[in-house]
Amino acid sequence: MTNFPPLRVAVLQALVELKDRVMADPDFLDGPDVPYDGEALTVLKKILQPQVVTKVVEKTVAAPKNERGRPGKDVVLSEEDQQKVRDQLQKLIDDVNAMEVSKTIDTKDQIAIARLKSNLIEQLLKLQERAFNVKRMSLFQEVVINILDDLVDEKGRETFLAKIEPYR
Repeated sequence: MTNFPPLRVAVLQALVELKDRVMADPDFLDGPDVPYDGEALTVLKKILQPQVVTKVVEKTVAAPKNERGRPGKDVVLSEEDQQKVRDQLQKLIDDVNAMEVSKTIDTKDQIAIARLKSNLIEQLLKLQERAFNVKRMSLFQEVVINILDDLVDEKGRETFLAKIEPYR
């Protein structure tokens, strides 16, 4: 069985009071009018020293407007660049179609051409879908902002925009 040292309630209450004062003023035990001798003061400081707690706080910071995009995804192309890519893909599809017409190509090459054609068509569809989604999202954002302008005062609008900033 463990032996516990005897404690007096008055001493414990005095320690609680000292701890409250040290918490309010960490230099409380360093003043010239402290009545405790060197050894007692050293023990009190050891017992009552404020504990340092490190807390890690993560904050999401929005990227500058010209660098926005989904994390890990390509930045959305401008409408002009998307049209250039569409035109290039369409030209490649036309070239592949011209190759298919030729009767001198063996079966192995015809299969490779068919795969290439399906891949090009898939890329073209993805690009068109992305362009459609960008237009749709832009229209949605415009509608939300217009409704916000009509229904919410300026302070509320600023709060709303600050809250949705990480998602823009």
